[in-house]
Parts: sequence; C-alpha cells; structure tokens
Amino acid sequence: MTNPALQEVIALLGHPAAGNPAQYLFERVVARDSLDWRFLTLEVVPERLPEALAGISAMGFHGCLLAGPLRQPAVNLVASVSPAAHFAGGCNLLEHHDDGRLIGHLTQGRGLLEAIRLHADPTAAPAVIIGTGLLARATALELTLAGVPELLIADPWDDDPTDFVSAVNAVEGGHRSADPPVATGGFLMRDALGSRERERADTHNC
Repeated sequence: MTNPALQEVIALLGHPAAGNPAQYLFERVVARDSLDWRFLTLEVVPERLPEALAGISAMGFHGCLLAGPLRQPAVNLVASVSPAAHFAGGCNLLEHHDDGRLIGHLTQGRGLLEAIRLHADPTAAPAVIIGTGLLARATALELTLAGVPELLIADPWDDDPTDFVSAVNAVEGGHRSADPPVATGGFLMRDALGSRERERADTHNC
C-alpha cells in the first residue's frame, strides 16, 4: 500500500465468482479484527487472467484469492510460487509484495489437513485420495509430509496417473504406497515402494 490513509484491498478472482463464500468469510474476519480493509469479488475469465493480475499489482492490492479455472494457469503468471503450489501445479492465494511481485501459494491441502486434525490424527491410519486434480495433489503432499503411513491413490478419470504417484513417492520422507489398489471402476495405480504397474479395476469391491 502506497499511502496508510488508503484502505488495504484484497479480492477474489473467479469464473464463476458468484456464489463463492470467500467475501462473506473474510469480511467477518476483517470486522472481528477491526481491520480497515476492503474485500472485492471479481469475475475474471481465464483468457484475461494475465491482465487481471497485472491490475492487482498495478493498483497495489494486498493480495487476492483465485477460484475455479484460474488456479492452474496462475502458476505461470506470477514471479514465483511456494513449494506446495509448484508440486500441485496451481495456486489459490497470491501475495503482493511492495516491489510489485506476486507470489503464489496453495493453501487448500494444508487447510484440509488441519480440518482432519480437528477430528482424527491423519497419521494414525492409511488414507485414500480419489482423483489427481489440484486438491488431490495438494492433499497428498500435506498428508505425505505429515507422515501418513500409507496413501492409496485411486482415479477413475485418469488413464495413467503415473506422474502423480511418482511425484508423491519422491517427496522427501514420503515413499507412500498405493497398494493394494481400491477398486473404483477406473484406472488405478499400484505403487509398492518403487514397483509400479497399472491395473484396470473390473469390480466395485474394495
């Protein structure tokens, strides 16, 4: 912010942006902490994301949240990204530095892990992740770093999630296994600490 007399502005960029609860939640945090901040919800089509992020930087916004299809292309439009954002290939939070740089972060995996901890120890039992999308990758990373004993990865939509499984097993302290596979009616990866093969699940029995 260039002038302390101006309000700090944070924003949600989404497509669609309507119905996203971020503004509702953030405004209550701002009010609770007596912050003189303003939150905006803005509709941005993916094709115009580069212009929108340039505007965020040029207007001195404190930062912004990204929703929907804006999260993945943003990693190639910012100055740098956090390790979690790099691993998962997307970011949902952009931090604006005083020099104009935007730094991308991915907080979804950590948020989900903390939500799990409210009810159970995520390292006490094996975990199952269905899918290989952004949230699945973020969650797999956080579970692996937390020390989950076994990670079962099942994806009925992805013909070959080899890269995802390999990336999880390459995380320092990781080497999580996806064996035995959970039958979901799609392609599953079985990774037994380095031994990889693909199996087509022919039943819905676990």
